[in-house]
Parts: sequence; C-alpha cells; structure tokens
Amino acid sequence: MSSIENKVDSLIEIKEKYEKLLKKHQKVAEELKKLKEKEETNEGLKEKANNCLSKMQIEINEDESLEHKLDKLETKIDVISSKLMNC
Repeated sequence: MSSIENKVDSLIEIKEKYEKLLKKHQKVAEELKKLKEKEETNEGLKEKANNCLSKMQIEINEDESLEHKLDKLETKIDVISSKLMNC
C-alpha cells in the first residue's frame, strides 16, 4: 500500500472510532436527560408530600386545640354539676 492509502485507511479508522464515540455520547446524553426528568419529577413529588405533611400538621394542631377546649368545657360542666348538686 502506498502512503496515501495508509493515511486514507487511518482516517477511515479514526472516523469510525469517532462515530462510535459520538453514538456513546448521544446515549449518555439521553440517559442524563431521562435522569434529570426523573429528578424533576421526584422534586415535584417531594414538594407535594411536604405540602401534605404541613396540612396534616395543621390539622393535628387544630385537633389538639379542640381536645384542649373540650377538656376545659368538660371541667366547667363538672364544676357546674357539682355546684348544682350542692344546692
């Protein structure tokens, strides 16, 4: 083979290696894109979960407040009942 043919063959090999690397790069880029989309979805789900937990905590606090008010009311009823019994 002549020097030119060797150089052409070498360039063809380089081109083929480059095409393989390009395909690998494209696959990696696609996978990264998918992972980023999953991450964004997960962040959205985390935010929804945190909002839900906040609402639940507010409801728990309201329930505890109502329980406390109910206890006070029961105590007042007991006091009034006791006073009425003593009359």
